Amino acid sequence: MVLCADVGCSCKSGKHKGLGFFLIPKIITNQGEGQKELTDGRRNEWISAVSRRDATNKRVLESERICSKHFDFGEPAPDWDQFHVDWVPTVALGKKKYVEKDHKNAAERALRAKKRRQQAI
Repeated sequence: MVLCADVGCSCKSGKHKGLGFFLIPKIITNQGEGQKELTDGRRNEWISAVSRRDATNKRVLESERICSKHFDFGEPAPDWDQFHVDWVPTVALGKKKYVEKDHKNAAERALRAKKRRQQAI
């Protein structure tokens, strides 16, 4: 069984028939410096797109895959076609919009709660 590596995606090869699963691109080092830079950039963009920043230190992405739901045309573009819409997964990604918490308001609420507790005693 293959699971999608995108954070928030629950696609499985056994459960979702007809979906393709694609390996995260590897860095090609034996075809010149230009190809190495191109594939290194693509790999980093894929990791960023699927919210796996923890994978830069861990080698967890060597066997993990992305399902075809995350591509407009159902499969990734070739390595050399960097201007294709599916060069990087962009559809239905599990990224969440993190809202920066207002610490000033939280601190004020904590002080008010502390005063209420002291008054109750």
